[in-house]
Amino acid sequence: MATDIAKTPQYKHTIRRLEEIRRRSPSGQDFWLAREIAPILGYMVWDKFVPVVERARDAIANNGENPSHHIAPTSKLMGVGKGARRRGDEFFLSRAACYLIAMNGDPAKPAVAGAQAYFLIQTRASELRAQAFKDEKRINLRGKVTLANKRIGDIAKDVGVTRYGLFHDAKYRGIYNMSAKELARHKGLLDGETILDRAAALELSAHEFQANLAAEKILNEGISGEANAIRANRTVAEHVRSVVIQQAGRAPEDLAIEPDHIKDAQRRVNQLKMLPKD
Repeated sequence: MATDIAKTPQYKHTIRRLEEIRRRSPSGQDFWLAREIAPILGYMVWDKFVPVVERARDAIANNGENPSHHIAPTSKLMGVGKGARRRGDEFFLSRAACYLIAMNGDPAKPAVAGAQAYFLIQTRASELRAQAFKDEKRINLRGKVTLANKRIGDIAKDVGVTRYGLFHDAKYRGIYNMSAKELARHKGLLDGETILDRAAALELSAHEFQANLAAEKILNEGISGEANAIRANRTVAEHVRSVVIQQAGRAPEDLAIEPDHIKDAQRRVNQLKMLPKD
C-alpha cells in the first residue's frame, strides 16, 4: 500500500515539503521540528497537533524505548503580530517519531497518508542501511578469508601437500578441537552450509588470522613435506584457539553464528543499492 501511495501526486508533494524541512544533526542523524511538520500534515492549529505528538511519545514508551531519544522538547521565538515575539513550545523529532506521529495522525487528511508512506519507506531504508553496515563488514571479512585460504592453499601445494582434505582438517581440529563435519552438527548448520557461510565477525577474523599465520610459519621456517605442513597448520590453529578462548571467554565452537547465510547478507546489500538515497 505504501508503494502505491508513493506514486500519487499527493505523496510527491508531501515528500518534497518534508525533505525541504529535514535537518541533520552534527552526528549525521535526520530530525524535524514539530512546528514545521504540523502544517504539512494538515494541522494548522498547534494545540490540535500536540496530542498527536503525545500519542507518539506514549507509543515509543510502550515499545520499551526512551521517548526523549526521539521527541525532545525545546522552545522557539515566534511572531505574534506588530513585531512582538514570544517563546512557544517546540519539539525535535527523530525519523521514528515522525513515522509514529504520521501513523497517529488523522487518516482523513491526504497529507497524513502521504507522510505515512514517506516515513514508512524511509524508516525501512534507515533500518536496511544499519543492517547493511554489519552485512558489508561480514562480506568483506569473508572475502579476506577466501584470499587467505587461497594463499595457504598455494603454499601447501608448493611444499608438497597433496591430501588437501587432511591439511584443511588439521585447521578445523586445531581451532575447534573437532572435524568440519562434527563442527557443522555442533553449530546446527544446515545441509550444504559451511561455518564460513554463517560465521560472525570474530570467527571469520580467526580463520583469516590462522591461514595467514600458518602461511608465514611455513615460509619463514622453510617447512616442507606434507606431514610437516599439516602439523604446522594444526599448531597455528591451536594457538588461534587459545587466543580466542583467552580473549573472548569461550571456545570457537561455542561462538554464536549469524542467523542467515552470507548470500542473504549480499542480497540485502544489493537491495539497499536500489533504494532512494537520502
